[in-house]
Amino acid sequence: MEYLFLFLFSFLALIIGLIKPSIVIRWGENKNRKNVLKYYGLSIIVFFILFAITVPGLKVEDHIENAREHMKKNEYKRAISDYQDAFENWEEGNNYSFTRDEIKNEFNNASKKYSSNLINQAQTAFEDENLDKAENKINEAIEYWPSHNRITELKAKITKAMKKKEADKYLDQAAEYIEENKIEKASEEITKASELINNYSRITILKNKNKAKFQSLANDKLSKAEKELDNWNLDQAEKYITSAEDLLSNNSRIQNLKDKLSERKNIIDEIGPKPKNSEWDAAVKPVTDYLKTHLKDPDSVEYIEWSPVHLSYVGGQPYWRVRTKYRAKNSFGGYVIEEKLFYMIDKQVVGVEKY
Repeated sequence: MEYLFLFLFSFLALIIGLIKPSIVIRWGENKNRKNVLKYYGLSIIVFFILFAITVPGLKVEDHIENAREHMKKNEYKRAISDYQDAFENWEEGNNYSFTRDEIKNEFNNASKKYSSNLINQAQTAFEDENLDKAENKINEAIEYWPSHNRITELKAKITKAMKKKEADKYLDQAAEYIEENKIEKASEEITKASELINNYSRITILKNKNKAKFQSLANDKLSKAEKELDNWNLDQAEKYITSAEDLLSNNSRIQNLKDKLSERKNIIDEIGPKPKNSEWDAAVKPVTDYLKTHLKDPDSVEYIEWSPVHLSYVGGQPYWRVRTKYRAKNSFGGYVIEEKLFYMIDKQVVGVEKY
């Protein structure tokens, strides 16, 4: 209590000193307001801190009594806080008039009652279409009573409603893009909505109403997918197919391309990705690496011609095949021209034959 007295004394001295500094500063020559603020302002801060850290906290019994009073007033969150404070200050071996298990039961009861209140508030907010508030309340309720039988169902309803609300925003934007004839952008918004809600009737209606526009866009994407498949760019081809599938359903062309994509994926799983011709000179690295270790004079090689890499079957086994024409020194030091076919699996040459 002495720190409280010193705090109050310093505060009073500060007020008086700001009016007449000479009353509270009895030393030195500079009896001014600046020194009053310096001396007594600092004293106020120091004594307040000392008072705060020396004030005895509430006892466990006090927290329990407060918690029970809050429960009588249906102030469940305050009761929970007091019960938690009681547990934090609990001293084992102390002869309390109640057991820890008794207080734990009271705490659980407060948590359940508070959770039930939150669930009711979430239900009301949901019915009022205040979904953000409903979500906040149900999430808080989960913290206090995760196993409440109403939580799962109400949480699912809130989540579904929020997804629908977000999907509707995307579809509103898609409708605007369609009016502006920006079909590609409209398609992107519809895809976002589809990812949130499967088989949403509004998506179907929007597609059917603008079927011709989406058909044209889908055909363009499928043409691009065919080109990528021919170049064995399977990831890009799959993106185009998926995008077209979002626009059209039960389309035979889409199914054919999906089958072709699956087929090519299986081939790559078996023999590895397609080796690429260099953009600079059309060379194929597995072949040039192979020749470096198999020619009599690897440094003498000069490549004349490269074919594109193709898929080839030999005896039912798939290979990547490329033809190259090159000139190199033989064992006698003279240049000879060779033209050969190279067969590759997993970017390694596994077979060679003359063309």
